[in-house]
Amino acid sequence: MARIIITDSTSDLPRDIVEQHSILTVPLNIHLQDTVYKDGVDIQPSELYHRLRTEDIFPQTSQPAAGDFLKIYQTLKPGDECLVLCISSELSGTYQSAQIARDIATEKIPADIHIVDSRSASIGLGLQVIYAQQCFDQGKDMEQTLFELAELRRRMRILFAVDTLDYLARGGRISQLSMRLGNLLQLKPVLHLEDGRIELLDKVRTKPKAIQRILDAFIKEAPQAQQVAVVHIDALDEGHSLLERVQQHYSGPIMLIQCGAVVGSHAGPGTVGICWY
Repeated sequence: MARIIITDSTSDLPRDIVEQHSILTVPLNIHLQDTVYKDGVDIQPSELYHRLRTEDIFPQTSQPAAGDFLKIYQTLKPGDECLVLCISSELSGTYQSAQIARDIATEKIPADIHIVDSRSASIGLGLQVIYAQQCFDQGKDMEQTLFELAELRRRMRILFAVDTLDYLARGGRISQLSMRLGNLLQLKPVLHLEDGRIELLDKVRTKPKAIQRILDAFIKEAPQAQQVAVVHIDALDEGHSLLERVQQHYSGPIMLIQCGAVVGSHAGPGTVGICWY
């Protein structure tokens, strides 16, 4: 009997972690000028972000087909346990695709498939994948792992600041009215994930103040934090700067992650943030 973890490409996990634990990844799709790219396979984040900064383009994204999950499910053997962790169902239909594939697969494959809506995205999903792998490595059964993941989701925070609301508005993640008001007033929004949805936490006048607002929220909870990651989208210098400031308040290891092409398509270059639980 084997235990297999499947996630999707929005988890933004470092390649060495994916390869070390044989984590299987199903890519989402990026639609750009009549061409469909598999996230992380046909197009890399650096290529997309360069094009976003230099061309008048706007990418669309879509969930994987159920068949993409089914191909993996069909490799499972009798007695295998499979844990599937997906981007929030409030942000993508990926979770539904995984469920449809399970309904088809369980008629033919005698394997135990558990599908979890992470209620998160990017490294918020990735940290859940890492934690699930740690549970398996410690010999915890599926029931205990699922219970602890639910507790982790309850504690998890993701706060981020974007350079512009345009990408989120065009992608349908926030209202056009919020976008127009925010840009008209030259405000920098501080956003967070709340029960799987992108919500406004605060609005400030400048990007430095937005980053400070995020840092202040983290500092308040830093003594209880177990795992921390700083994220950025084509903003490495800002990411490093924020990491150094986080290190002044948290002594544990901190991951520095560039978001992948799907997440970057919706938040846009220049985004920075912190994820912790």
